[in-house]
Amino acid sequence: SIDLIDSLWFHIGTYLSLEDLDRLGRTCTRLQTLFNTDDFWAYLIRKKFGSAIWRRYIKNLSIVSENDTTTCRLK
Repeated sequence: SIDLIDSLWFHIGTYLSLEDLDRLGRTCTRLQTLFNTDDFWAYLIRKKFGSAIWRRYIKNLSIVSENDTTTCRLK
């Protein structure tokens, strides 16, 4: 069901390819929004590639958000 909590969708996402995530995200706006969050990608990167890569991703997000003039959730 589409009413699954976000953490379950995060977990399900670890089993899907990028193409599958894209296709699933096209089925409804809630999933598309969820799959386009920094939180989702940080979780996915940490699960698939380990914490060293995850820390690099988070560091890069911080650098990007400092240079961005829009509001960022990580600040």
